[in-house]
Amino acid sequence: MFLIVYHLYSASIKTFVSIETNVCLRVIAYTITSSVEFTPSWILRWHPWRLIHWFIFGGGVVYTIWSLSVSIESEFIVSDVPEAFTPSLYGFQRKQDNMQFGWTITRSYLRDSLKWLLLHPILGRATAYVAPSLVPVFHSFYSLLAVASVFSWEVAVLFLCEHALFYGITALRNPALSYIITLFILGQNYIFTSPNLGYFNRKHGPLCYMVTYVAFYWNIARCLSFSVDYLKAERLKPEESRRRWPPYWKTLAYVIYVPTVYLGPLQNYDDYVGQVNKDRPACTPREIACSIARFSSLWSSLCPNGSYDSFH
Repeated sequence: MFLIVYHLYSASIKTFVSIETNVCLRVIAYTITSSVEFTPSWILRWHPWRLIHWFIFGGGVVYTIWSLSVSIESEFIVSDVPEAFTPSLYGFQRKQDNMQFGWTITRSYLRDSLKWLLLHPILGRATAYVAPSLVPVFHSFYSLLAVASVFSWEVAVLFLCEHALFYGITALRNPALSYIITLFILGQNYIFTSPNLGYFNRKHGPLCYMVTYVAFYWNIARCLSFSVDYLKAERLKPEESRRRWPPYWKTLAYVIYVPTVYLGPLQNYDDYVGQVNKDRPACTPREIACSIARFSSLWSSLCPNGSYDSFH
């Protein structure tokens, strides 16, 4: 009898402990879940280790800039070659280096094309809202109009000819031919003694020439990308659903997209198609206000006095 009572007592104790443990585990899980659920998103994003990482990175950048600004060599260069420096446009005491040709070209290009760059996303979102199927057509026409307005119609025709060449090569369904044409165009400077794009320098100045030169060779890389990627994607489709000609407006917009035609970065055609076809967030008043604020800040930094002198 004693053994029976002992076993019943032991079984009840074990059952009570297991029930209590289960309840405690559920309470702990609920507490963790609720705390994570009601934790502000900025706390979850800015983990302490991430803050430490950015603190070290930002401190290193600030230290590098500070050490450069107070170095003896920096002061010597400014006093020895004063014609190479101009007063800062942004209110800093440190003078601005105007001998870096690449940066001078890029800054002048941004200033000349700034209104086109600012209007592009606004009109693009409006077009996507009214007629989504016309977005590639809009990007193509807008980019051609921007290039012709900032530089000349000859530059726009040159970019169209580049795209037309690879568009026709793609229809032949021979990737090797695309590579051969690309290598020939990239190596033509070593074949011919006179530069083929020197016409733009003589007629429109160094700004047009440098931007056209860079964009011309970047467009060759983009044309090769859409040619090879399109053929690769078509080979994965069934025979009856394959198309001989790639989508004209989509590939043209990819090649001459005005925000990246000179400033970059280069992007594969497959990534571009995925970006174009993805769902867009709603165009809320908050997003519009933030965009206007960013554009105003960019304009005031590039044109502090409301005017500028272009590099020609």
